[in-house]
Amino acid sequence: MREENQDAVDFFSFDENNWFLVVADGMGGYAGGSVASKIVVKSLIKEFKNLDLEQLREKPQLYMRKAINTANSAVN
Repeated sequence: MREENQDAVDFFSFDENNWFLVVADGMGGYAGGSVASKIVVKSLIKEFKNLDLEQLREKPQLYMRKAINTANSAVN
């Protein structure tokens, strides 16, 4: 059993019926895994909070790809 849970989770609602949930798995006990997963969650939440729900519905893959690239840059 690991001494530290490196996973991170957060969520927000666009409105009462549309929620955005992010779960980032840690890095298997490697050093910095907890920090990395928290950075990823914070970055994705920030990116998606800045979007209008209609924008996201029109091009979900585009915005997800952009948000993941931004999160990856924040970790590296």
